[in-house]
Amino acid sequence: MSGIITSDDQVKQQAIRTYESINVDHWLGLFQNYFTPRADTLLADFIPCTFAGYSPISLNNQFVPPTKQRDAEWISRMIRQTFAATADNAQQIVGFYIFGAGSWQYAQTLDEPLNVIAGTLYPIDFALQTIGLQLAYA
Repeated sequence: MSGIITSDDQVKQQAIRTYESINVDHWLGLFQNYFTPRADTLLADFIPCTFAGYSPISLNNQFVPPTKQRDAEWISRMIRQTFAATADNAQQIVGFYIFGAGSWQYAQTLDEPLNVIAGTLYPIDFALQTIGLQLAYA
């Protein structure tokens, strides 16, 4: 039995809705606790970094509109965001997350934690990729 294929237009509309919702009232944060976020992770499970110079960055108008990569694949890139440490700290950056309105939407654990060192810049690049889904029917 074959799956139901999503049209390119449907994928485009979903990419636009995602772009429009994430582009306002959302924040980019860094977390310091050692865990891998899962779908059932709560916002309170993320322990934000506290190093000198750190604060979450507003993502208002920080994503560019989605562009088509190929059929049924659209991507919206975030303008590079950079965190700066102003003092040495025994803390490590373990990952980053995007949150707003009391919940998180996206998170990534880094391959290797980063030590916080004064004067160091920590750039974050992120993209929202929307790919067509195959839906099964019963």
